[in-house]
Amino acid sequence: AGYYVCQWCGRGYPVAGQKLTASHQHLWKNQECGGSFERFSLGHSYETDLVSLDLGIDMSVPIARVRSLTYALLEGAARELGIARDEIDGTVSVTGGKRQIVLFDTVPAGAGHSLAIADRIEDVMHGAHRRVALCECGEETSCSACLRNYRNQIFHEDLTRRDALNLLATVL
Repeated sequence: AGYYVCQWCGRGYPVAGQKLTASHQHLWKNQECGGSFERFSLGHSYETDLVSLDLGIDMSVPIARVRSLTYALLEGAARELGIARDEIDGTVSVTGGKRQIVLFDTVPAGAGHSLAIADRIEDVMHGAHRRVALCECGEETSCSACLRNYRNQIFHEDLTRRDALNLLATVL
């Protein structure tokens, strides 16, 4: 629905459920502001290709473990299918009480990478297994040679080769 943002002071209100009055409190000063509001949308639609993988992972499996598998699959796909790693990414979603892995093209309008992953998912899984099994870092951690990259740095402390290997063992 977007936000109403004052053109003078920058105060903002969500459009949904908000009734605007003729005046409002200035964002920085303890006084009334005479600015007018304009409606803004802070998001956008992003159309691309994606594949949603239901691997039978239930909600009892911590999301950090599933993220490790997600990044292993992305690395395996990049290696096995010759896809530039920065052209694919992934996330974990919940559908029907199960955790699902969603892999998507980062190329606007899609480049067909996710469709290729879906067509060759067994090769991707075996590539993911090789990637994490052969890495020389400790199984209780990960490194840039197996799971870590710039885009997933927020999750670096949670990503482990052990989690990826254990989950891959259940789906291979």
